[in-house]
Amino acid sequence: MITRAHIRLAVALILFFPLTLKAAHSSATPREWNFLVYMANNNNLNRYGVTNFRQMVHVGSNTNVNLLLQMDTLGQKEASRFYLGKDNPVLLETHTNSQISYSGTPANLIDFTQWGASNFPAEKTCLVLWNHGAGIKDPSIWGRALDHWRDHLFFLNTQTGIIELDRSQQKRDEIKQREEKGIAFNDAASAYLTNEDLKASLEFTCQTILGGKKIDVLAMDACHMAMIEVASQLKTAVNVMIASEEVEPGAGYNYIPALAIFGQSGIDPYTVGKHIVGAYHAEYRSTLGDYTQSAVDLSYCDAMEANLSQLANGLLGLMHIEPRTGFTMLREIRFNRSLTTEFYDSDYIDLGHFYKSLIARAQGFLNTGKLNFGFSFGFGSNTHKQFVDSWRAISDTALEGLRILQVMVIANAAGRNLKNATGLSIYFPITTIHSSYARTEFARNTTWPLFIDTFIHMRFGGKTLTKEITHATNGCCASASKPAPCTKQPQAPHKLHSLLTRVLKA
Repeated sequence: MITRAHIRLAVALILFFPLTLKAAHSSATPREWNFLVYMANNNNLNRYGVTNFRQMVHVGSNTNVNLLLQMDTLGQKEASRFYLGKDNPVLLETHTNSQISYSGTPANLIDFTQWGASNFPAEKTCLVLWNHGAGIKDPSIWGRALDHWRDHLFFLNTQTGIIELDRSQQKRDEIKQREEKGIAFNDAASAYLTNEDLKASLEFTCQTILGGKKIDVLAMDACHMAMIEVASQLKTAVNVMIASEEVEPGAGYNYIPALAIFGQSGIDPYTVGKHIVGAYHAEYRSTLGDYTQSAVDLSYCDAMEANLSQLANGLLGLMHIEPRTGFTMLREIRFNRSLTTEFYDSDYIDLGHFYKSLIARAQGFLNTGKLNFGFSFGFGSNTHKQFVDSWRAISDTALEGLRILQVMVIANAAGRNLKNATGLSIYFPITTIHSSYARTEFARNTTWPLFIDTFIHMRFGGKTLTKEITHATNGCCASASKPAPCTKQPQAPHKLHSLLTRVLKA
């Protein structure tokens, strides 16, 4: 039913396009692609949503693609759905104050994909999640709003003429930024999709709505989502993931060049991924110094998880053989900006750069027998041999991981300030592990959480031990859909050593 909600939603759009209102519309003839845009813009990104809407309508659907959009009404618990013809947006339905009218909820996302697949049959699916985003950590933010535009994080460098991230804000915002994670935030409904919600919603879409067929392309027009942990959440439901390791500018994708590929027929998901990354690169390469965009083949997730478990065990072994020296070598890599690429959220580092630095450090040590930061070993010959063997194994594992990464990332683009970004980041916090991390697929499937917990524990001289590893080992809170306090006591520091020993022997 068409209501006054349509008028409210159309106010910002009607000046540019005649808005067609229809109670029903469908495409009986299957097209090659459905391009579904889930625009959760009931927040301070709303003005950019209007701009992106205009871009999409400028291109519009054609004989190869149905261009479908869900868009919020700002300040209302309401979502409207459009079929976007060229210069002719057709408003098909609006949901208000119902279970499925709140963007940022599993019910709403599932209903949107169901609506698209049922009314507009297509051979392949590209789903775009448009919103604030930011990686693997789930937030606990309600009661306060996201208080800045994404563009407020950038400034114009007058010496270079390039727009850059204002990293002077990074430390000031660090604690607050850590909490503002997840994807698809709806301020009016106080809702967002946790990483568990995202996994469950997309798996339901894949298994029930698409008949067991995976979503061909999932593009996340949001910040910080190009992570191995996010990839692990999506691997059972998505073939190709497109996302950014870094903060995106408020404008995000320019949908005019991004959608140009659908003027062709016979294109596959990998071609779509490469094209969208290329379009993003072309949009920002001459004006923005801090950007990334990558397309990732999720069929390699299992191999990457296995490699990172092997790497984590090797790094744990390094710190177990000679704790002070092993930790010092790893700390030198983690805190050296030339050896590790951090993003605006400093808990996220580039995985490929980390691999390369481990390989370089291992080769330098194996060739010289000395540490690269000023002193040589002072422990016994047996320990020395174990240390050498450990670094050799780490180098081999990192080389293999780098090879997997190079085929897994099918397209990658990065700005001049992020020249070492290789397409996927990984969670490597330096003070504490977020309470939601233990519930991720990656944390359940790998020993990486034990490595980062051990690193943090050693950094603070045994004075702290995060509780989240206890979550993983005890299984408490594992079924919770939102972050919850752990009901069990953290393991005493001395028990960490025995847990580490068990992992290394396994």
